Amino acid sequence: MAGEDPMRSPAARADTRFTYDDFVLFPDDGKRHEIIDGEHYVTPSPNLRHQPGCVIDLRELFRASM
Repeated sequence: MAGEDPMRSPAARADTRFTYDDFVLFPDDGKRHEIIDGEHYVTPSPNLRHQPGCVIDLRELFRASM
């Protein structure tokens, strides 16, 4: 379409509503794909640098609960 931004994905259009049928067709690209209220959200998967911080946080929560 003339004047349409070629970098804008269908997920960014307000009139696009995704379903589970769409979800199963998303690529297995290592990213986290979610559909929330028909909107498609993509976030990167946590990397190894993320995990030690989570372990420390969990230890602190455990200690605080005792």
